[in-house]
Amino acid sequence: MKLLKKIIRFFFKKTNKKDQWFIALKYRSKNLFNLKNLTIIHAPKGHFWADPFVIEHQKRHFVFFEDHDYVKANIGVAELKGLNLINPRTIICEKNHVSFPAVFKLKQDF
Repeated sequence: MKLLKKIIRFFFKKTNKKDQWFIALKYRSKNLFNLKNLTIIHAPKGHFWADPFVIEHQKRHFVFFEDHDYVKANIGVAELKGLNLINPRTIICEKNHVSFPAVFKLKQDF
């Protein structure tokens, strides 16, 4: 079954008296604003994820996102298989806060 492009939505949730952002995924449907059947993906303890950006490359999907540890933010990436993020990891770690990953392809490089 061919993987459809994903829709990523953010939701704000209160947990443990901290603001906790997470990523929510679902398959594209005719009603883009229907929030039923979302898969919620929480960041590891001590982190929150925000600002996802999905790309397709060689029939695989990847999600780039802000990975915040409550001190500063880095850019992370994970492969999207079904509605699961596989092997999330940090790919950009700067001295300063970085966020809103916008990924594009120039010739053969991202």
